[in-house]
Amino acid sequence: MIALPTKLEIVLRVAESRRGVAPAFTTYHVIKALDLLSRRRLGRPTLGKELGLGDASTRTLLSRLREAGLVRSYRPLGTELTELGREVLKAVRSRIKIVGKVSTAGVCERCVASAVIVKGGIKYLSRLGVLGMRDLIVKSGADGALILKCAGGKVMMPTTEGDVEFSGALLKDIISKASLEDGDVIVVPLCRDGSESACLSYAVNAIVKLLCSGDCSGTRGSAIYGG
Repeated sequence: MIALPTKLEIVLRVAESRRGVAPAFTTYHVIKALDLLSRRRLGRPTLGKELGLGDASTRTLLSRLREAGLVRSYRPLGTELTELGREVLKAVRSRIKIVGKVSTAGVCERCVASAVIVKGGIKYLSRLGVLGMRDLIVKSGADGALILKCAGGKVMMPTTEGDVEFSGALLKDIISKASLEDGDVIVVPLCRDGSESACLSYAVNAIVKLLCSGDCSGTRGSAIYGG
């Protein structure tokens, strides 16, 4: 069996730059492709449409997925996951729960936001601090990020002055879509412009890198928006 960090590193390698050229897809697209292919075989045009990628980028993604041993293709039936592909997807799901679009009422009225739950993420938050974790999401492309943690049966918002219990429409939205446990961290990327999937990708890309490396340092800034 492959250890968890190695499985996550496989996902990173599929989306890495090669010969100095970055692909049009990111770690988020790799994970979404695995998720889609776990449900049924898909042809390249359908997969590309679901991912929002052009034909050339979808070809490259599928080629790299096959190279990594995560998928196999059958003409004209389409592409499906291999056993390794299912193991990698299971590893991702064990650490990252994508909640999807959530209400931003009371947080950022003009923003698009999607929530991601990092299972057991509190250890990373403790090491980086709220500003450090938030800045990882901002550097990935988001305008800002709301970071929450689950502790003592409550959802808390860490601030530079201490933890404050969090409530409101956004939290109700998250609870209606996913279960929370002590030790979980909720990451809500906030984007003033762009699509829901683009905003979600900023958080997923940063979180996978964080889980793989465990070697990030915090920087200074506002608790919600970068300045």
